Amino acid sequence: LMDTFHCDNAYAEFHPMLKDPKVDAVAIFTGPPSHVAYCMDVMNAGKHVICAVPAAISLEECQQLVDTVKKTGQTYMNAETGCFHAATTAARTLHQEGKFGTIYHSEGAYLHDVGGLLLSDHVPQDLMDMLVYQGKPTWRQGNAPGYYSTHATGPVILVRGEKLVEVTSVGVPIDHPFFMDNQYHNPFICETMFCKTSGGHSARISIHWWTTEPYREGADYYGTKGSFFEPWMGHPALVSYKQAETADVYPMPDYAATLPPSLREDTTTGHE
Repeated sequence: LMDTFHCDNAYAEFHPMLKDPKVDAVAIFTGPPSHVAYCMDVMNAGKHVICAVPAAISLEECQQLVDTVKKTGQTYMNAETGCFHAATTAARTLHQEGKFGTIYHSEGAYLHDVGGLLLSDHVPQDLMDMLVYQGKPTWRQGNAPGYYSTHATGPVILVRGEKLVEVTSVGVPIDHPFFMDNQYHNPFICETMFCKTSGGHSARISIHWWTTEPYREGADYYGTKGSFFEPWMGHPALVSYKQAETADVYPMPDYAATLPPSLREDTTTGHE
């Protein structure tokens, strides 16, 4: 990393780094159980922080995070990749231009099959290492889908500008010893949530980890003047301004071209 980013200094542990006056902000990309504690340390040290998702794993931790932001006045950013996809940027731009009217409904989804691989007993080693590493379960093993929802909720919240304030959820369990015996005592591998927004509108959020659906992280938006459908299942982005049998293809702008060359490739490859 020092060679790649031309760094003159490195730390084996990040707390001493917080004393460096040259450091303005810190990126936390550890496992979620340590996110809040580390982010609080950073902000209490007078630094801004960007953190991987999810922000926290309990309501108590959420409150601690909010309280620390208010107390320190530092900037906290939740680094949800889906908010920076080209389709999300396009939908947000169109909505800000008034093209959708009122977005009364959205459907966000994070579809990433793990259960099918478990049941087939053909789990790729790189995926298994994400669940069990050096013989020990990682934070991912058995994690409830609803606790890792931001690939679907992030774009919905960003584009609409409304928070999700109420939720009803239905879970699908999986009968597999590897999954059932987990640290969270969680039986569900899929969750579908129906949410109410702060604007009084609706959103359906699907987090499916045992599925035959094509991979997806993103959302579609339904408005009173126009609707937007992200590229998925082989079709391009679509936009519809009146009800008809088909929608119009939306030419996706090259948003990556606005970034420095070193960031363009990683940005356009999405989740990977």
